[in-house]
Amino acid sequence: MTHVDAAATCTLADAVGSYLDWHALRGSAAAHRKELRRMLLAFAELTGPSQPLGDVTRDHCAAFLRAVQDRGSKPNTQNAHHRTLNAFFRWLCEEKRLADSPMRRVPAPKVPLEQIKPLSPEELTRLLRQPDTATFTGMRDATFIALLADSGLRLSEATNVKLAEIDLRQRAISVVGKGGRPRVVFFGDTAARYLREFLKRREAEPEDVVFISSLGEPLCRHTMTTRLRRYGQDAGISGKRVSPHTLRHTFAISWLLGGGDALSLQRLLGHSTQAMTSRYVNFAAADLAKLHRTVSPLDRMSAGSGGASVRSQRRTRLR
Repeated sequence: MTHVDAAATCTLADAVGSYLDWHALRGSAAAHRKELRRMLLAFAELTGPSQPLGDVTRDHCAAFLRAVQDRGSKPNTQNAHHRTLNAFFRWLCEEKRLADSPMRRVPAPKVPLEQIKPLSPEELTRLLRQPDTATFTGMRDATFIALLADSGLRLSEATNVKLAEIDLRQRAISVVGKGGRPRVVFFGDTAARYLREFLKRREAEPEDVVFISSLGEPLCRHTMTTRLRRYGQDAGISGKRVSPHTLRHTFAISWLLGGGDALSLQRLLGHSTQAMTSRYVNFAAADLAKLHRTVSPLDRMSAGSGGASVRSQRRTRLR
């Protein structure tokens, strides 16, 4: 049977089911599969689940993306739906179930660059003082804040970290990030002290997740998001979103301002391309300009000589 015949007999709902099964077999994260399922089922519902796969057109895709836009979704959400449809139909083409993708000429929505507002060292210090470290949950929260700000871990990665994946001696954590890509992140002495103190109270087995609730259950991702927001309010941090992702931003900007290179940052953050990492470089430009003024070779040379060479050049006739 050719791919044309297969597309005629396979429904859109069947194709969505096959795609989700493929993601499960390749080990995609459960949260990622849940999002894919939600978006693709919404697309199938609007287009018609029993629609023959070969009859799905560019107009169907565009109509769905317009519906997402019309309900007031943010540009990033619109773009996520576009990426999902694009990947879905690209997979179908690779599997020879379609000859061509109906998404091939559907333009992606323009997404304005999100303003990255990292925490200053003073704000981070105030934030770390908010949890009551005399309690289990307070010590857990302070450790969570310290670890994310010092390593650049994603929220989903941090909540799934197991004790066996942490090397306190090397100050390193082995994680599996988006797309099932493994990487190693690092943390400093201060974060290590928080982690060591927390683990004394945690008494975890090697295969246990490190961060749990006071009832011993795995942490819900929304729990830490809510608690961090409250700690930010208590710390008097205004004009900035205080969240796990903000701590990741803070690590990235701090890395660049400390002299770290973008390629290493890409590996530490687990970005598949430099496109995402470059955003941090762009948003750190103002602070990098300040840093440059302190390390500029010519300015330092001029300061050492009293600026005489510059003044003498001003009296030289141009030839």
